[in-house]
Amino acid sequence: MTMTFRQFIYTTALLVAAGGRSAPAQNGFRVPSAFSGKEPVFIDSEGDLTGPTRYVFHFLPSGKAFMDWASQRSGKSGRTFGVYSVFTERSGVKVEAQFIPGLDSLASEIPATDYFENVTFRFGGAKAKARFTDDPHAPMFFISKVNSKTTPTK
Repeated sequence: MTMTFRQFIYTTALLVAAGGRSAPAQNGFRVPSAFSGKEPVFIDSEGDLTGPTRYVFHFLPSGKAFMDWASQRSGKSGRTFGVYSVFTERSGVKVEAQFIPGLDSLASEIPATDYFENVTFRFGGAKAKARFTDDPHAPMFFISKVNSKTTPTK
């Protein structure tokens, strides 16, 4: 699948606008890095059964990111691109990421740039957790540092 010129322009504009900052290494987060985790099964706000899903979140320099995912239930997998920002807090480091569903490896249409999959990561106290913040029922799940070449398995 090749990216259309319009998709390329949207992607370039979004990624140029992102400004990630480095965070202290003692909080468990470094740029570049990758973290893996498995979101458990849950019932989303629309009443649908969701998960379990395995993720590998890749944080690249300059605030760019992508996420590899694999759904155990559907057997589908893919890669979605996005951006992130890093914030230092008293209790550790918070990373906020926005992934653009239309900019995945299966994209066949122009991305819906008014919608993002928002994920919050918290690094502190020797623990790292992630949560998709778009759904109030989405659970926190633990993530761990992995080799950046790792991808999820079905």
